[in-house]
Amino acid sequence: MVAIAVLVSILQGFAVTLAGLRRCVDPHWQRGLSFVRIGLQWLQQAVVHAGRTLLAYIPIELPPRPLQSQLLAIA
Repeated sequence: MVAIAVLVSILQGFAVTLAGLRRCVDPHWQRGLSFVRIGLQWLQQAVVHAGRTLLAYIPIELPPRPLQSQLLAIA
């Protein structure tokens, strides 16, 4: 459960940063919060301020799986 919560926080922080809304949760220009902290603060503000929406997560593309013939050729 903790791993899922950390993953959700990271993805939300990444989405906030890509949307250009990082200053809403990290206003200090020297602080430089991690994606986890940015995501957590965004989620906390979404709970406190009902007007703040959760951003859509960026889909993470997985590398293509090798074909069975490629696996047999390697072995």
